[in-house]
Amino acid sequence: INFTDLTLSEGELNLTVYCKDTLGNEGQDNLTFIINDYNSANEIAKLLASDGVADDWFGYAVSISGNYGVVGSYGNDDDGADSGSIYVYELNNTNNWTYVTKLTASDGAAYDYFGEVVAISGNSVVVGSRLDDDNGDGSGSAYVFERNSTGNWTEVTKLLASDGDASDYFGRSVSISGDYSTVGAYGYSGGTQIGTVYVFERNLTGNWTE
Repeated sequence: INFTDLTLSEGELNLTVYCKDTLGNEGQDNLTFIINDYNSANEIAKLLASDGVADDWFGYAVSISGNYGVVGSYGNDDDGADSGSIYVYELNNTNNWTYVTKLTASDGAAYDYFGEVVAISGNSVVVGSRLDDDNGDGSGSAYVFERNSTGNWTEVTKLLASDGDASDYFGRSVSISGDYSTVGAYGYSGGTQIGTVYVFERNLTGNWTE
């Protein structure tokens, strides 16, 4: 089994992700999502996808903000092979982490790798999909989801590079803080991998613009 270590911290939480055959499938490449107490290093919860199967790669990307955690599963096949998905979890009033919802791209397709990277800030989540092909094969995209007043998470926009091209891999890295989001495109400039980063801002009307 190959292990992948990733540590994130916010407040008193520490996240560790590792590869483990949790469903008993021989040769399965499923990831588990562990939440640890930052001060005592005690495990608080172990989160698994209720519909997880081999090669979903649940836990390949994780992010946490406040009482919400998101987990990427880019190998999920809901919209075709490796179309991808993300799972949202919430820390409730009894200090238990509970499943909230599973999110997929509104136009998801096979081999988009939606959920390979994910970031959350407050009530907003940005998800990378570097193999999406709106601007050519491997041009890439990113999706923004927001939690509304009723607690539902919905897709609000799809981000594309204004000068996107094939093999840019826009969406291979994402970050969000408040009203700003950055999206990396390491293949930018004709596939020579010079790379670039795009900055998007959410304006007063809630629209995201480059």
